Amino acid sequence: MRRVEQMTKSWMTVKTKAGISKPMRLYNLRYLAASEMLAAGADLKSVSEILDHASPDMTLRVYQHTSTAFRLGNPFPAVEKIK
Repeated sequence: MRRVEQMTKSWMTVKTKAGISKPMRLYNLRYLAASEMLAAGADLKSVSEILDHASPDMTLRVYQHTSTAFRLGNPFPAVEKIK
């Protein structure tokens, strides 16, 4: 089994055990984790390396809007609706 397929299968198992019934891709979890790290004050270069982005610039372009949401006090309003 390819690595991606194994990761997806593992994610589906974890998701089921956690009681998450709504569709949520592994990518969504990656996005949420990166956004949470940045919101918690992790430095951009470290988050970029964890995500294996080509540069911190790329990470900034993808996640810039999330820092605005946190500053406005409205981080991820949809997270509460996952289950």
